[in-house]
Parts: sequence; C-alpha cells; structure tokens
Amino acid sequence: MGPVPLCCDATRYDWLENLFGLEIHSADAIVPEWQRLDVGDMVYADNERKSGWIVVKVVPDETLVMKQADMKAGRAMNRNEGLGFEFQWTFALRPLPAGGTRLLVRERVAYGRRLTPWLMAPVGLVSFVMTRKMLLGIKQRAEDVGWVGPRVLWTPATKRGWGAMHLTTVGRHSGEGRGVILGYIEDGSTPVVLAMNGWDEGQPEWWLNLEANPDARIRLKGQPEPPVRARRAEGDERDRLWCRWAAIDEGLDAYAASRSADTPVVVFEPIESGAASEA
Repeated sequence: MGPVPLCCDATRYDWLENLFGLEIHSADAIVPEWQRLDVGDMVYADNERKSGWIVVKVVPDETLVMKQADMKAGRAMNRNEGLGFEFQWTFALRPLPAGGTRLLVRERVAYGRRLTPWLMAPVGLVSFVMTRKMLLGIKQRAEDVGWVGPRVLWTPATKRGWGAMHLTTVGRHSGEGRGVILGYIEDGSTPVVLAMNGWDEGQPEWWLNLEANPDARIRLKGQPEPPVRARRAEGDERDRLWCRWAAIDEGLDAYAASRSADTPVVVFEPIESGAASEA
C-alpha cells in the first residue's frame, strides 16, 4: 500500500487477544519488510513466527487482503482442517468526494464444523474491540500531523542502512501542514529521500507540495525540528545519490523501472529561520 508505514502502535490491547492464546503483539515501529508485500508473503504476529497471516491479494494504494495462515503448511487455513475455520482480513482505501481517504476494514470468517462458531465466539468479541481500537489509532495518527511515536523514527546508523524521518510540508491547495514519514539516507549530514510514490505511477503528494513550496520541516530521531528547503538533485549528484540508495536496496533499479517517469531524488538542506519564508 505504498510507503505507508505498516504497522505502527495502533493498539495496546495485546493482553486481551493473548488471553485466548493468539500470541499477538503490537509493533511500535515501522517494519521495513512489510512495506512491499506481495501475494504469498507472510505477516507474522509474533517474533517466534508461531502465528500470522498470508497475503492473498494486493492492489497498491487500494487493497490488502490477508488470511489466517496455517504456519506449518505455509498456506491459508482451511475450514475443513484443524480447528475448522477460515479468517480473512481486508483493508481497503477509498477516496472521499470532498477530499481525504476512508479506510475500510472487513473481517470474514467461515466455519467447517457446527461447534466451531460457539468455540470462537469470544474471539469474535475480542476482534471487534481490537479492530475498533486499531481504526481509532490510525485515524488519530492520520489527522495529527505532529504525531511521531517514540520508536517510529530511527537513524541510518542502524543495520538497515537507512533511517526514518518525519516531514511536514505545506499543502499546495489547503495551505495547511501535511505530515508523512519517509525513509532517508544521509549525504554528510543532509537527508536524502526518494519520491517514489510506492513505486506506483505519479508523484507523491508530499513532493507535489514541495514543488509548490520547497520550505518544510523535518524531524529526525533525537533531534529538534529544523526548517529545511527541498531541492531536486540533478546530473552527477543525482547519479551519485542514486547509487548510494541502490547499494542499500538491490531491487531499486527494478522498482524504478516500473514507473514511466524518473524518480526524483530530493535533498533537504538546512536554512536559517528568518529565511524560511523566502523562496
């Protein structure tokens, strides 16, 4: 679903689910391997990989469908086997006529045995409570431009080789602050980001905002939120920075080839506070 961070700490009811032995634990940081899900990928619910879901459908920036996985078999559960149920989880984004986006979540359960619905009834109640809490948490984070969780940001000094930062731009239509979390590398002390739009066609909204007004603010882990000015790297500089990114992500060129337009390499340079309004 593009560069949207999956999954942040949207709930804190792990204990409730684990009363029923589900061994589910909320993540409180972006999980890089979940950002480019494909059909057949596993999304694990715990570090020991005892439970989780298998991806059965992906429509970038639109739909993600997962089914409860039979971890031993490496496939979706079958209602005619084991506990006798199947569970499907669908996440869908729908644009609203007046602007904005609505996130829809649907849970579907199928049973293969008459007794199973009665046995699973308590889990259904827990799932309802958890899903509501999750949606409220996502709504809060989407609407609160300034929210950045305690472990959502990190520096490129980690083994990943890239960091996560919070960018606030000025909406080109609304004039209001618009926040997004982006991966970045450092060129010296200067953050560098790829405007790849989840490797889909078109340009991401944050880059279109910066094209209209390059002045922004960034928040890095453990640092204040300084004013910066964005610019697009060109020529030799772009080639050098692109190679830096490609050294971290071996699939970078293949992903970029899926887009008809070049992917902007964006450099954020510090500016004096008094000059922030000058462009």
